[in-house]
Amino acid sequence: MSKTDSAATVLKLICRGLDRDTILAYAAENHWSETPKEIDDLMEAAFVDLAKHAAEVDLEVEFGISILRLNRLFMDSMKVQDLKTALAVQKEINKMLELKSRAANRAANRNNNPSERQRLSIVK
Repeated sequence: MSKTDSAATVLKLICRGLDRDTILAYAAENHWSETPKEIDDLMEAAFVDLAKHAAEVDLEVEFGISILRLNRLFMDSMKVQDLKTALAVQKEINKMLELKSRAANRAANRNNNPSERQRLSIVK
C-alpha cells in the first residue's frame, strides 16, 4: 500500500471512531509496511487535516444540508409507514431547530445588550 493510500485509510479509520491501537491492529492485519511511528505520523497528519476542514466549515450551509437530509429521511419513513423512524427523525429536526433558535437569540442579545458583549480586560 502506498503512503498516500495509507494516509487516506488512516483518515477514514479515525472518522469511523477507531483509536490508535485498533488502527495499528488494522495495519498489521492488512500487512502495511509502515512502522507504528509512521502510522502515528499519519494519524497526526490526519488530525491536522480534520482541524483544517473544521475551520473551513460553513455552519449555515451544513445546517441546511442536515435539515434537507432529515426532511428526506422523514418523507421516506412516512412513505413506508415507518412511524417510529419518522418520529425519531422529527425529534432530531426539532433539536436542530432549537439549537439554531438558541444561537440566534444569543447573537441578538449580544448585539442589543453591550453588557453581554465580551470585553478586553487589561491586567496590570
